[in-house]
Amino acid sequence: MTGSYDVVISLKHRVPLEDGWEDVIQQYQSQMIQNVDGTEVLAGTFDFYIANIAMAANRGIDIVDVADSIDQDLSDYCATLFEPGTAAEVREEIQQQFDSPSGSRMLMLHLAKVLPAHRGQHLALVTARKIIEQFADGLVIAMAQPLQHHTGYSGEKKMRYESFDRVPQVAKARLEAHWRRLGFEPIGESGYLGLNSANRLPEPKLRSQKRTRRVGSKKASRRSRT
Repeated sequence: MTGSYDVVISLKHRVPLEDGWEDVIQQYQSQMIQNVDGTEVLAGTFDFYIANIAMAANRGIDIVDVADSIDQDLSDYCATLFEPGTAAEVREEIQQQFDSPSGSRMLMLHLAKVLPAHRGQHLALVTARKIIEQFADGLVIAMAQPLQHHTGYSGEKKMRYESFDRVPQVAKARLEAHWRRLGFEPIGESGYLGLNSANRLPEPKLRSQKRTRRVGSKKASRRSRT
């Protein structure tokens, strides 16, 4: 299957007119779309969050508390980066590791899912790069979590996770190496990956899918890797 790709980002913000904590963190959902001869084909999805650090600091709101009231994953992201009990003070070790990031928003790349027919092209990696370009302003955090070993996702039959690495440690190491191609680096021993969007980032490109035909076979078979 050939064609060009786009990422279509959807958001529905509800912003209270009275200052509070509800609008400090916003969720975004996006679809990776392939355009084939004028027809749009869903290639995958990519969910992410943005925490408005400047807003939290100005209002004196503890950003970790806000995240904890929404979702455990969000709480873990924020607790990794911010000093507890402060509005939005980045941990000293994070400041040192990522060259004192001074942006007003933290981007949390949360969940990328690429459908089997579109794997092997660095689609999620290039999509992440575009999301960072459009939305990041300082710290970006992600976690390499192979979904085939993640409760709540491993049973999705359409994703064909059985073709992935079966050993959790191997799968996680390969996925981390994949995301490091975008400039991510481990955040201490936390298990999370981070980068400073102010730095110049690598620019991964989409790979073209190749079709191969086995000798003596009437059907072409596609080999892909994630």
